[in-house]
Amino acid sequence: MNQELPDTPEDEELALSSLVYALLEEKYGKNGQNPKPYHNLEHTKRVVAAAQKIAREMGLDQKKIERISIAALCHDLEQAAGSGESERLSAEWAVEEMRKRGYSEEDCSDVYEMILGTITSLQNDTLTQAASASNNVGARIVADADLSTLGEATDIYMTSFNNLVEEQTGAKLESFSRPEIAKMALQQVRILKNHQFLTEEANTLFANKNDNIDAARSRAIRLVPPDE
Repeated sequence: MNQELPDTPEDEELALSSLVYALLEEKYGKNGQNPKPYHNLEHTKRVVAAAQKIAREMGLDQKKIERISIAALCHDLEQAAGSGESERLSAEWAVEEMRKRGYSEEDCSDVYEMILGTITSLQNDTLTQAASASNNVGARIVADADLSTLGEATDIYMTSFNNLVEEQTGAKLESFSRPEIAKMALQQVRILKNHQFLTEEANTLFANKNDNIDAARSRAIRLVPPDE
C-alpha cells in the first residue's frame, strides 16, 4: 500500500502563501471588499521579495528565512482595526495558521514578534517602526522590507507614493491643486531625509533614496516655482 509522505515545510509555506494571496485579493484587490491602491497584494509580494533579499544578503539560514517570509506575507492581512491593533490581529491569524500546519511554538512566537515590528508611526515627518526597539533581526528585516520602496528605483517609489496618497485621501494625486501636490512632495523629501533603514543590508540593497529625494524636490519646484 502506498503511504503519503508528510508535507515538507516548503509545502506548508507554499500552501500558506496561496491562502494569504487569495485573502488579500478578496479583501483589498480592485474588485475586493475594500480595495486598496497601496496596501494590497502587490505590496505584500514586494515586501516578501525584499525581506527574502535582505535575509539572504545577511546569510541567514533557510529556517529563519522561512519565518521572515511568513511574517512578511501576513503582516498586512488585517487592516481595519487601525495601527497597532491591525498588526496584532494579523500576527494572531498567522500564528493560528502556523499551528494548524505543525510549526513549533518558537516559530510562531518569532513570526508574531516580526509582524508587530512593522507597526509604524509618523511624527514630525519621521517614520518610526516598532522593530527599531527590537533585537530580533527578523523583525528589523521585515520592517525594512515594508518600507523598501523608499529606496527603490524612482519610478517604483513615485508610483508607490501616488498609490499611497490615493489610499489615504480617497482621491487620485492629479485631482489635487498644484500647491497641494507640491506640499505633499516637500513632506516626502523630509520623510526620506529622516528615514533610516534598520539593517545595513537594506541600506545597500535599497540605496536610491537620494535620487528619490531629488525627484520629489523637482516635482515640488516644477509645480510651484520658488518665486511664486
